Amino acid sequence: MQVPRTVRVGLIDDSMLIRTVLKDKLEQDGKIKVVALGKSLEDAKRIAQRGGFDILILDVVLPDGKGTELARELGKAKEFPIILMSSLDKRELRDALELVLEHPLIEFVAKAPQAGQGFDSVVKDIRTKALAFMAFRALARKPLQKDQNKMKPVQREVKKLSATGLANRIVIIGSSTGGPKAIFTILSQLKPPFPPIVIIQHMPVGFTQSFADRLNQKLPIRIKEARDEEPIRPNTVYIAPSGLHLLIQKNSSGGFSRYVFKLDDSPPRNFVRPSVDVTLESAAPLFRQGLIAVILTGMGRDGQEGCKKVKEFGGKVIAEDRSTAIIYGMPKAVSDAGLADLVVPLYEVTETINLLLIQPYPESDN
Repeated sequence: MQVPRTVRVGLIDDSMLIRTVLKDKLEQDGKIKVVALGKSLEDAKRIAQRGGFDILILDVVLPDGKGTELARELGKAKEFPIILMSSLDKRELRDALELVLEHPLIEFVAKAPQAGQGFDSVVKDIRTKALAFMAFRALARKPLQKDQNKMKPVQREVKKLSATGLANRIVIIGSSTGGPKAIFTILSQLKPPFPPIVIIQHMPVGFTQSFADRLNQKLPIRIKEARDEEPIRPNTVYIAPSGLHLLIQKNSSGGFSRYVFKLDDSPPRNFVRPSVDVTLESAAPLFRQGLIAVILTGMGRDGQEGCKKVKEFGGKVIAEDRSTAIIYGMPKAVSDAGLADLVVPLYEVTETINLLLIQPYPESDN
């Protein structure tokens, strides 16, 4: 990933310790320069008005108000990316997730360091998102066109699928930076009946349950975090838990569902866990032609190897077009490798999935 110049950052947090540690660690390799520091909402407003930075890092809770309120106001202008720092407090998570779902240039990181890593895990997450935004600066700063903010109406109904067809089909969506907003856009256009939809969204540990809960509250479909040994059912959207790989296996105990989830704590792949590759590779031999893989915005190459397996077993691959991908990394890797059957902008993804679902395919032998 190439960054054209040093990334200038504004950093707002009420803790002097956190400001000092983050500033020192972010500036270690010279790729990031903290050009403005603040400890309050008033400081943040003053820094935002003055400008002179590329990305604003903002604590969700400040002594004189909520950072989320300022982020909502600044996010509407789409002038620069904002990275929110949130603890695992449910209210903070809810406020942060609400903004991430509303604004494609707002991301968040877990303020609480992961066990045994000190602040290194926080710094790594901030650095990854900051450098990713700048590496794709021209696209990330370009506001979405008006017609890209609205999904085209679905032209055909999934209701033409039989119950058996639903049972032998699955949609697996992979995304990273910029993904929460993209996922919300896709799911908001989804109507039952539909096959199981599994979402692998790279998020800090502890955030995916709140993400699933927030989506479930905002949308009229069933959305939940996936559980170990849970039967996989149609008309349900499953969010992979952060910190674990999500595999799909045959249901050896019988019952209505033919497949179940298996959570796995093996080492990260592509530096992430859960990995899109791991989930796709487990599902491809089971669902074969009935598997649709969708690769959305995000940096890196997670999903590319998994899509190879999807193609090997006759499944279909959709990659998001660069015109709407906030970070054109993951979908670019899939597209450049010649693995994408269809490359479409975000506002056409749901319709494309529906059109693929109504096409007949040979029944699975599994």
